[in-house]
Amino acid sequence: MTEGTAEELAAAEPILEFPVNSAACEPAENAELKPGPQRVRGYALASGEPRRTIDSVQVSADGGHTWSEARITSPVREYCLVLWEAEIRVDDGTDALVVRAVESNGRIQPETSKWNRKGYLFNGWHRVPVRAQ
Repeated sequence: MTEGTAEELAAAEPILEFPVNSAACEPAENAELKPGPQRVRGYALASGEPRRTIDSVQVSADGGHTWSEARITSPVREYCLVLWEAEIRVDDGTDALVVRAVESNGRIQPETSKWNRKGYLFNGWHRVPVRAQ
């Protein structure tokens, strides 16, 4: 187990590239939603490789079985996150909103991420638990 000792920190290399990632920031975790259309907002970040940007962001209210395209609401630039928003329909029993991003080279944010003790570079689909009733 690593403890983040002075020796480990001195030996660590900087993280200069990272995997495509996204998150939903609104609605809040465990929000109570009425069935029907709901606005979802968040951010997405490309991998940090040269000439890579976010191409699209997708949101799901059914665990990733179907996806709705979000609208990117900020400028799209290399090395910068983008803001996005979407209107998505939730039904009785919707228990989570899920988001994933697609990078300009076609790379899609994966459903799951390789586990590591400190959680570095986690980029599995972001899930926001909600209650729709």
